[in-house]
Amino acid sequence: MVDQFSSYVNVYPNVLESLLEEIGALWSLKFIERIDQLSVVFKAMTSCVFCYLAPQYFSHHYSPISFPICYSYMPRTYAFMEYVMIVAYLMFHLTSLIDIRHISFICYPRTCSGECEPLDPKNFVKQAKFEHCRAYEYQQRRVRNL
Repeated sequence: MVDQFSSYVNVYPNVLESLLEEIGALWSLKFIERIDQLSVVFKAMTSCVFCYLAPQYFSHHYSPISFPICYSYMPRTYAFMEYVMIVAYLMFHLTSLIDIRHISFICYPRTCSGECEPLDPKNFVKQAKFEHCRAYEYQQRRVRNL
């Protein structure tokens, strides 16, 4: 496998070099924020940690099922692997909060409460029945850039 990869590297040095340059250019685009870059790197690192440790950990836990033993002693290394896997799993999914940080939910006060009131502009004028919702409607329009 290594010889095959090295032959590709020797045959296509310009292709690999241009590919690396393009990846670097995409990585340094101005519209990608630094926090997004860190999120991707952190997800890649935690995925690698989890994918490296999970097979070892699961094979250790599968062996007592296949070949029952008299005691359920777990070596310290496997306990440590379990903790690292749990932390990597949690950190991977906590970075999804970074991905959804710009999400805003738009809901109308009458429809979200289960009432079936039509969205009629005359209900939002002064002294109308939804006058108290006018500030809310203004915020919704401002968020939606209307």
